[in-house]
Amino acid sequence: MEASGIGEVIAGNYHLADVIAVGGSGTVYRALRVGSPERAAAERESFGDAVALKLMHAEHPEGDAERMRFSREAAVLQKLEHPNVVRVLDYGHSDGGVPFLVFPLLKGRTLEERIAADGALDWNETGRLALQVLAALDRAHALGIVHRDIKPANIFLTPSMLGEQVQLLDFGLARAVRGGLEVEVTRTGALVGTPRYMAPEQVRGEQVGETADIYSFGLVLAEMLTAKPVCTADRELEIYMTHGSDRALDLPVEVLRSPFATVIRRAVAKPLEVRYRLASQMLAVGGYHVCVVLNDGTARCWGGNSDGQLGANGAFMSATPVMVENLLGVVDAMAAGGSHSCSTVDGTTLWCWGDNGYGQLGNGSSEDSVTPVRVDL
Repeated sequence: MEASGIGEVIAGNYHLADVIAVGGSGTVYRALRVGSPERAAAERESFGDAVALKLMHAEHPEGDAERMRFSREAAVLQKLEHPNVVRVLDYGHSDGGVPFLVFPLLKGRTLEERIAADGALDWNETGRLALQVLAALDRAHALGIVHRDIKPANIFLTPSMLGEQVQLLDFGLARAVRGGLEVEVTRTGALVGTPRYMAPEQVRGEQVGETADIYSFGLVLAEMLTAKPVCTADRELEIYMTHGSDRALDLPVEVLRSPFATVIRRAVAKPLEVRYRLASQMLAVGGYHVCVVLNDGTARCWGGNSDGQLGANGAFMSATPVMVENLLGVVDAMAAGGSHSCSTVDGTTLWCWGDNGYGQLGNGSSEDSVTPVRVDL
């Protein structure tokens, strides 16, 4: 499959300068704007001279379906408009009728490249980046859009004064599950996504909803902590069997000893009734936050706080650490039936806070607790 070459001008507006990457569906170029002076000047002020242009392979074997995917990605991204989702600047066709997409030329690296270069992320950085990915997925899920290909290679990290910031990439396989955005073009029963990060229902060719993104990101979250995929099999059939079977995944000890253990276990649960249904649940309602214990026995926690899990009532999320006292060790856990967090001090006593609508915290109250309540096991 050959795409238009270096030096060509696409649609009279974009001069192809060099190749950034070549994929199965097309080639991504660094391109320079050469359109009308007014348009070029306006875009240059916001995004600079160069852009990233994704041009479909002209001889793609699934040409009609691939054209629809390009159109779908443009429609999805224009609808999303989220700071943690890559922005589409333009969509059109070359003089030869080949579709293209134009994006800002991002500086940085993918999460896949970061893990390969630097190894596992620490808990703080894992939580900070995870919150951004979940915020992007929350926006998509709120619009009824499922990404269907969440993986480290599709999470781009751009440098900033606040540390690396997430840009979620590649909505070409996205599917609308509600909301009237007609974008589904994949044939029924076809497997879509990347096998190593596929949800069980994807592997089985079943109906796929938001829970598939949750499962995939649970795998990514575990990989951020270990620098290794949860499924390390080399053969594609073994990967399909690992994710497609009813057997629970074997999570590495680094994951089980982290503050993310319970969240990841629920995210990668095979039964749909156990798994988080939406990114918003994983982000906040499920007590998704990060805790770091200091030597004085107190913890600093931040992240999801919709039910006062951090000990500070009223804030949906806390971007700055909140002190939680009287904790010697923190194991983030959410007991069944309630959105709250629990920490154990001695292995026999829990300190829990957050949602208490059914007395889950052990004190019989029907009101949420923003301070830890002792629960004897």
